[in-house]
Amino acid sequence: MDRSIEIEYLETLELAPESRSYRLREKSWQETHKAAQQIRRIDGCGEDTLVGHARDFAALLETSEPFMQDDELIIGGCMATPAEGSQFNLGIYDPHYPPNYARLLRVGLAGIRDHAQSRSAQETDLERREFLDAVAIAYAAACRYVSKHARLASEMAACEPNLRRCYELGRIAAVCHELAAGPPTSFHAALQLVQFTRILGASGCIGRFDQWMDP
Repeated sequence: MDRSIEIEYLETLELAPESRSYRLREKSWQETHKAAQQIRRIDGCGEDTLVGHARDFAALLETSEPFMQDDELIIGGCMATPAEGSQFNLGIYDPHYPPNYARLLRVGLAGIRDHAQSRSAQETDLERREFLDAVAIAYAAACRYVSKHARLASEMAACEPNLRRCYELGRIAAVCHELAAGPPTSFHAALQLVQFTRILGASGCIGRFDQWMDP
């Protein structure tokens, strides 16, 4: 949809100016989320292998900072933008193919990491072991990235004077801690996991969202 047509259509939706929905819609129109776009120097390991790609992905997430705006309950912006001269290789990903959201929501980021580590320890085929090791490295990095958001929310809650927002920040921190360690156990956590998954690279087709989220 053309941006001007989209805004014209959305302006017909009646939202109370004092509501959270109204304020978040204003932020969207003003594109305040672009503040999350940080340019950082990223130096990868220099290995053009699956494990090398995973290590470079981990380096990218280590460099990327957490992001949150006022009023948000589902948080996160984007990964860091590589500065000129950065040397790293993430391999190739076709965004037309969504990740296995059903499994992600069932076992979580940490569950996939742990499963890959367990399989790798028993695997004798070198190519399969390399793939599993790469999965474990990438998902371990994703868990650490989610943990950074939990710490940010906790730090913000500690100095937030508004009691309602303080509670919300505490809830966001709890959700992120949960997702860094295991699968989501609430609708809020499931939405947040989908958001993190899209930040981590799955920015294309979201697939059968209603079916993934139904449980």
